[in-house]
Amino acid sequence: MSRELNGEDFGQRRPPLHEMIRTILREYPSGQIFKEIIQNADDARATEVKFYLDCRVLQTLPPSLLSVVSSEANQEVLSQQFTGPALLSYNNAPFRKEDWESIQSLQQSGKAKNPHKVGKFGIGFNSVYHITDLPVILSQNYCGFLEPQEFVWKEKSGKRYNLKELIDKCPEVLEPFDEPFVFVLPSNLRAFSSLFSKFGVPHNVTTEQILSVLQCVRDSSELKEDEAWSKVRAVLDWIADNTSTMSKADILVPVESDLSYPQLIPIDDVSYTDNEMLRGIARTSDEKYNLIHPKVSYLSSKLGVSPLSDQLNITEDVFEDAGQHKPLTTRLSNILREYKDGLTIIKEMIQNADDAGATEVNILHDTRTHPSHNLVLEGMAESHGPALIVHNNSTFTKEDFENITKLAGATKANQPLKIGKFGVGFCSVYHITDVPSFVSGEWLYIFDPTLKHLKGVVQNESRPGKKLKFQSTFLAKSQQLAPYQGLFDFDSSSSYNGTIFRLPFRTHSSQISSTIYNNHLIHMIKKDLESNGSKLLLFLQNVKRITFSSRREGKPIIEELSIECSNFDTENVKVCVTQSNATSTEHWLLSNQEQRLKSQDGAYKQAVASVACKLVKKQFSFLCEAIEGNAFCFLPLSVPATGLPVHVTANFAVMSNRSGIWTGASSAMASDEREYWNQQLMTIVIPEAYCKLLKSLQAMHCSGRLLSYEFHMLWPLASNLQMRFPWESLVSSLYPLISQEELFFSSSICQWLQIAQSFFLPSTLFKVTCSSSTDIIEAVKILKLPVVFLPLSHSSQLQKFVIVDILTEDKFAQLFLQNIDSFSNNTKTRNEILSMMLSAIGSAITSKEHKLLKSLLQKYPCIPTSPKGFQLKRASELVDSYEFRDMFDPEDAMFPEDTLYQSAAVKEGISRLGLMSPYNVCWDVIIKSAKTVESLFVKDKIKALMRVKEIIGCIQEKAEHARREHVQIDPAPPELCQTHFLPVLHKPDKYVLPWKGDGHVLLPPCQVISVDSRSLKKAGILIGSQKAIVNTKTTDSGGCDSIPHQALKLMNIPSQASFDEVHNQFVTLINTFNISMCDDHEAIQLIEEICQNVYEHFEASLKESPKISRKLSKHQNQDDNEHKKNLALYYNKPFIWTGRGFVCPCDVSINWKQLVGPCLYKLPGMLSQHKNLVNCLQVKESFSVEKLLGTFSQMYSRFSPTHRLPQEYHETAKNIIQDLNAKDFQELSPMKEEAILLDANYILRPTNQLVFNDAAWLPPDNDSNYVISLLIRKVALALGVQPTSSKFLDKYTSAMQSFSGAPFGQREELTQRIKNILRDYPLDVTFLKELLQNADDAKASKMYVILDKREHRKERLPSENWAELQGPALLVWNDKEFTEKDLNEIQKLGLGSKRDDEESIAQSIEDLIPTLEKLQIDTHGINDMILPIESNAVTLGGEIPNELIDLLENDINHIFHPEEWVGYENEYGSFIYVIVLYAVAQESFNPLERRYVIAIDSEGNTKEVSTLDLYKLMKVSEHSLEENESQELVLLESDSASAQ
Repeated sequence: MSRELNGEDFGQRRPPLHEMIRTILREYPSGQIFKEIIQNADDARATEVKFYLDCRVLQTLPPSLLSVVSSEANQEVLSQQFTGPALLSYNNAPFRKEDWESIQSLQQSGKAKNPHKVGKFGIGFNSVYHITDLPVILSQNYCGFLEPQEFVWKEKSGKRYNLKELIDKCPEVLEPFDEPFVFVLPSNLRAFSSLFSKFGVPHNVTTEQILSVLQCVRDSSELKEDEAWSKVRAVLDWIADNTSTMSKADILVPVESDLSYPQLIPIDDVSYTDNEMLRGIARTSDEKYNLIHPKVSYLSSKLGVSPLSDQLNITEDVFEDAGQHKPLTTRLSNILREYKDGLTIIKEMIQNADDAGATEVNILHDTRTHPSHNLVLEGMAESHGPALIVHNNSTFTKEDFENITKLAGATKANQPLKIGKFGVGFCSVYHITDVPSFVSGEWLYIFDPTLKHLKGVVQNESRPGKKLKFQSTFLAKSQQLAPYQGLFDFDSSSSYNGTIFRLPFRTHSSQISSTIYNNHLIHMIKKDLESNGSKLLLFLQNVKRITFSSRREGKPIIEELSIECSNFDTENVKVCVTQSNATSTEHWLLSNQEQRLKSQDGAYKQAVASVACKLVKKQFSFLCEAIEGNAFCFLPLSVPATGLPVHVTANFAVMSNRSGIWTGASSAMASDEREYWNQQLMTIVIPEAYCKLLKSLQAMHCSGRLLSYEFHMLWPLASNLQMRFPWESLVSSLYPLISQEELFFSSSICQWLQIAQSFFLPSTLFKVTCSSSTDIIEAVKILKLPVVFLPLSHSSQLQKFVIVDILTEDKFAQLFLQNIDSFSNNTKTRNEILSMMLSAIGSAITSKEHKLLKSLLQKYPCIPTSPKGFQLKRASELVDSYEFRDMFDPEDAMFPEDTLYQSAAVKEGISRLGLMSPYNVCWDVIIKSAKTVESLFVKDKIKALMRVKEIIGCIQEKAEHARREHVQIDPAPPELCQTHFLPVLHKPDKYVLPWKGDGHVLLPPCQVISVDSRSLKKAGILIGSQKAIVNTKTTDSGGCDSIPHQALKLMNIPSQASFDEVHNQFVTLINTFNISMCDDHEAIQLIEEICQNVYEHFEASLKESPKISRKLSKHQNQDDNEHKKNLALYYNKPFIWTGRGFVCPCDVSINWKQLVGPCLYKLPGMLSQHKNLVNCLQVKESFSVEKLLGTFSQMYSRFSPTHRLPQEYHETAKNIIQDLNAKDFQELSPMKEEAILLDANYILRPTNQLVFNDAAWLPPDNDSNYVISLLIRKVALALGVQPTSSKFLDKYTSAMQSFSGAPFGQREELTQRIKNILRDYPLDVTFLKELLQNADDAKASKMYVILDKREHRKERLPSENWAELQGPALLVWNDKEFTEKDLNEIQKLGLGSKRDDEESIAQSIEDLIPTLEKLQIDTHGINDMILPIESNAVTLGGEIPNELIDLLENDINHIFHPEEWVGYENEYGSFIYVIVLYAVAQESFNPLERRYVIAIDSEGNTKEVSTLDLYKLMKVSEHSLEENESQELVLLESDSASAQ
């Protein structure tokens, strides 16, 4: 039987630890090291982490460390790894027990269940292997070494030691060589070791002595079992480390037996095995086989024990152990978390089949239960139930056998055309089963990670599986292969050309998975397989057909689904047919690209990529259809749709579970080789394949095989991408490739173009979406522009990566406007495009928007005009149809066409292009309209007047706009000023003067004046004969309404009568007046109105305030002076209307009593209020003496020879006499020589012929002509009239008599004297200084100044004049009484009472000297000091400056009151302070009251305190500066102040 059972150990196995760590390092870039160490420290609750770079190199390892390593070779390895420079990481948290355990569990974190932990020891920590092969952990009493390469400690990946063991000398390994078998020389005799050696006592234990221990144990009957086993193990351990020094034949080894005491036999008769299958064969054999005892079996290989298979003479490779290393179930469970079940399992099987070169994959749901009563592997009985069978028509190669047993140890990583990674993706089958098996070639493979089914059969549990040749006789006689028999032509008697995987369904939860498959889950797999049919085969290299079948007990295989993919009539189009309940057919166009790429390490590798788009068959042609594209690595990846409209495949570096393409967080720079490879694919190979696909579609379209093809429909959009990385790099690389090909179709010229030959429309033109505007498209066609129409998203994407020639609004507008005549047969499109442009201009927010478009529209005549729109004009040549509806008619072609003028935005756009509105209409347009008034007036008077009104309104708007904008505006051109279009007033009835404009209806602006309609009558009165007046009444009254002032100014039409015009009107009136008019009441009334208005006008022209006159120009001032001169000329000319005629101003006075003369006149009431005019005419308040006497002289001449005044002149004469009586004597005296006066009979006589009767008691003198009695004596005498009394007095006085004189001399009032003194003493602090000085001189020690705001009673006062003294007052008090001398001296004004008093100041200085000497201040020459106290401001109280606060607060024994200080500013800019600090009572002592004296300048620096400063302080302080028993005076200077 032993000969027939020729299997060998087989099964999946864990790759070496260092390979697993290398796999982990691919996922953890080197930059992660610090983050991982920090996160582990944080999980351990460390509060700080430190890193040190130790650049030292140790010469040798410490002896204590060398002692724990057995061989010199291993010590050399340890030295190489341990003695060089190192990175040290420290944190302040000690390792706990769970931390030591967790760090030894590779990929199984001890913190996985703790949500508050960041890291996972055993995973992220392994990133340290980027920089070291021997990480060391030192914490508390332990030191742990990790050495995954297992060079130092053979078959061990590390060691942990107690620090004490490393520090102390390592003890001997073999200590049990003691009595009774080997006697050790007692310590007290070791001093005689040389003597004993001569007697043959060895210095160390010999080999013979060691081997004799085993013989003694074998033969002893006195040892206990435990003691015997201890001796045996110790000796064998020593022998295992020293086998080279002894003969193997002398070694005794314990073997298995029923006895508990060790049974020792020679080692050559002993064998070892850990395989239950071989142990069973040995038990059933006729021969006896001695197996090494389990207690020492671990030493089998070191001792050279032969294997049982040699004893059994089993040399063929009929079976071997296989399987992943422990803990394999945990590893598989983790893999299953990454790999979804369902269709993922099938995809993994398909990819393995395709990699193996299979052309078909068959999936079978086998619901049968197979016999299990005669099994070589009895534990497999449970797996003979229902299963999922996967078959492919390729046979496993040796490489495949190797791959499938290596968990995560793929050997296809460097084979770019291989899809899967055996050992990882294959593990997804554990979703279904715990014990997968398969047959291929001549082998049966069984994997049992749980060791439930192969328990005792697998010798090496680290490889839990078996590999058996199924043609072996011992298998042939069993039911072991019954589940395979007959499936897909399998026959166990011959080698099988194919591979059948059998996945028996799990019946209950296991350590690997809790998923239990049933019919429903299998149905879901089938359903998913059907829905993904074409995707599974589209990009595979070998597999062309997939089927899904089922088989039930006693029934044949039923095929339920088939998917088949083959080439169409061309090799680039594939047809995929899926047959199930119904048949569906799909067509795909593929584009392939292969090239060699340089990898990150510099080696060149083959890169392959394909892009597929879906085609829909339409009879003999196709339609192209955008799809929800997926990413493939030959098979679809388990990721959502890419967002591309096509499927993309390439030999990507994918995630281990094929969940997606391997990528980092950013595509800016690849962090490892896989990222770099994928980036190369995305930027080089896939774009080329994509571009080929687009060219193939173009070729199909041009040949007619592809219908309704929009060339951009398959362009990728970054905005649609489901993942930015790495697909965005594909998009950015593809568009530059597209731009170099003729892949752009221009429908406007029906040609395929390159991007350099094309125009592209923006998303919008003039705020209109281009893609939806038929007018823009039509305009492009009319203009024959090579425009490529793209949707907004595609256009934006293209512009992001490629420079394109965008048909900008400005460029489009220029082409359109330059060729606008080509739209003569399509005015609708033309007008729509114009509306877009004008609307864009009209809705622009700032003037910078559409700047070029605006200039183009202003340049080209493009605005259709009324009435039909045939004529095109610039906007600046047109006017607003609403604003100018009364100025023009539609036939004048001055308005934009009505249909174009409906939109508010368009209207605003035309306006911004210069469409004339009332405020910016040009003068030519106004002139054009004005010239139509005269002819229109004949046809329609009202319409003509409305037009005039509109013209005037435009002119006013122009003026208003210029004023608002603060710009200068040109006046109306002469052509307008000479155009007859303004209506003028007709001559009023009963107008006595000539009328200007009489006989005309319309006159030009240059010939008229315009006033408000309410002032028309006044204007006619003022200047009716001089200027035509515009009719500003309403249009119904034949007028044009009032013309605003600014419009008048632009047309140079005066709105007020000029001085000259009024003056000429007045001259005309004076010249026209004749006395006969006095009988015409209406004429007199008109004359009076004219005069009144003329006088008002003259007054207004002369009445200028100083403020206004300062603003007048030089020319205006000259005009004003000229007006005054002209009016002054009328002093002796008729000017003033008296009601009966015009008189000269010289004959008029204000205070005259008679209004109508004769000779002299009172100023009329209409002139009395015009003071400036009256002053200009030199009308006096009263007639002068000269005028009065001159009037008598005129009368004297006029009424010669009798010189008698007529009766009508008597009143005038009396008034003259009365005025003379009021004159001053001095004015009259000079006139007495030629004066003419009236006598009592109203006869005019010279004054020397008249006498004044001033003595009525004297008898009358008949020879004398008595002056009129109204004349008073003083005036008469002054004018030379001889008084009658003088003759009488002359008789009684002599020439020697004279009158006595009056007092005479210089004097000054007391109040004036005081005023003069106050000029020298301003009202400021000087006032208080003077009071303070007087108090000081009076020896006062205190002075108070009180502001008394009270009002005191006034009933009982010495005098009524004292009442005003009872109000508020300033009270000044000091503590010295006034002496009699003081009272006398204070009455002396201007004579100092203290000028001879030297004691007042000197005495104070003498008082100060003791204090100064006590302070060690030099007092020499102090009497000669000048102390100008009154020149410095004194400050009393207030807040202490901040500069002193810190100084004062440092004195802990005193407190200060911030308001109690005295100070003043001296002549050097320093401020002198005296501050009182009051003592704080203490238990230990009673400090003195302290006074600080300190000087501080404006910058806070301390200065010296001068003698003068101390004197002044003493003068202004309430406190004496002298030190007494209870006080301490501290003088702070520069240094001492700092110390204090």
